[in-house]
Order: sequence, then structure tokens, then C-alpha cells
Amino acid sequence: MNFGSAQPDLAEKMDADRFRSKMNSIAYGNVMAKAAEDYKQEMLADMHAGRATGQRQVDVGELRGDPDLERLHRDRLAELQQEQEKRQKLQRRGHGEYQDIKEADFLDAVTQAPQAVCHFFHRDFVRCKIVDKHLEQQARQHFDTRFIKVSAAEAPFFTEKLQVKVLPCVIVFINGVATERLIGFDVFGNRDDFTTEQMTSWLVRSGAVTIREPKEQVLMEHLRNSVRQSRLHRVDSDDEDSDFSD
Repeated sequence: MNFGSAQPDLAEKMDADRFRSKMNSIAYGNVMAKAAEDYKQEMLADMHAGRATGQRQVDVGELRGDPDLERLHRDRLAELQQEQEKRQKLQRRGHGEYQDIKEADFLDAVTQAPQAVCHFFHRDFVRCKIVDKHLEQQARQHFDTRFIKVSAAEAPFFTEKLQVKVLPCVIVFINGVATERLIGFDVFGNRDDFTTEQMTSWLVRSGAVTIREPKEQVLMEHLRNSVRQSRLHRVDSDDEDSDFSD
């Protein structure tokens, strides 16, 4: 089968990022410690700023017994444990890596994940190598989505069924159904030097990936709100103490 190409020819890409993917998985469980350290540094900076401006200081230790914070902390630890177990399960299925698969494995790959992205490629096409570079990064960043590539020449059945005629061709699958496709680089202004951020934007628009606010930010915001409430409570208490009748 002959395929149209949207490109010229480029050097072989480097493929030494799987180690980094596994290290990211190991580091994932330490995210709460990092959030706590960030909060500690933020509070120290806040206290120094309070001294400089003459604002009333807050004893962060007073928040230690806050039942809302303790509940939030317990819930977050349980959630992190569940997320880590889910992550390990997905990793066994190939998530977190950009995998070159055979035609026999294609159906399982796109139906066993709620979201899957498949790049139909030709081994000699430059633009296919450019897509590979960007999708490798996406696979590491968006763990819930399965990222695969299939040689169009070596997968004639699905290439014909999905009417893949121009390469590179990236197809998004939602619950096993092909819902969106990227053909060539027209969506990127037909430029080879488009950014990974542009690829991310296209994947978000197509429903293949979701950008979520890190949950640690939610915890940090709750801590900040507790500090604000503590300050307001102290100010109110001092006002009541100084409100006296002649």
C-alpha cells in the first residue's frame, strides 16, 4: 500500500526516556511531602513579610489540631494510595510509555483504555518522527491516556478499515471509538517546528487528555484559608478585648 506523506527526512530520534517514566512513578508517592515542604517555606516567607509590614503573626502550630485539616490530610493520603495503585495497574497495561505495537495488539490497546491515541506512521517519514517526539512527552505527562504507534505498512487491516491514507495520521479513540484524527500538520500551520504545547492543545480539544489542577494546590489553598481564618479570629478577639466602657 502506498501512503501520502506530509514531509521531508530527519535524523533518528533518541529513545532513552523510559527510565525517566519509571522514576516519575516512584516519585509520585512523595508528592505530599513536597507539598508540605512548599507550604512550610511559604508560611516562613509569610511570617517574615508579616514582621516587615507590622502585621499580626500567626502560630502555624495552632492549625495542627484543626479537624478539617486532619480530615483533609487523611482523605488525601487515602486518595494518593488509591491513585498509586491505579497508576501501577495502568503501567502494567502500557500507560506512561509511548509504545510501538503490532497489528495483533492494536484492538486491545485502543479498547482497554477510556482514552487512547494511536499514531499510524511510516518508518522512513520525517514528519512521523516529529510526531513521535511530541507523543513521547505526552505519554509521560498524561498517564490516564494510552499512547501507541503502529506501522501503517505492517498493519494493513486496520489501516484500510480506518481509511488511513496520508501519514502521519494520529487517531483519538474514546471508549474504543475513533472520534478525532490529525492528518499531516495542517492544524499546526503546516510547520515542522510546532511545539509540544500545540500538540497538547489539540489533544485536549479532541478529548484525548484532560488538564487537571494538581490536588496538592487544593490542599495548599485550604491551608491558606485556615491561616486567614486564624488571623481574622485573632483580630476579632483583640478588638473585643479592647472594647470597654468608660
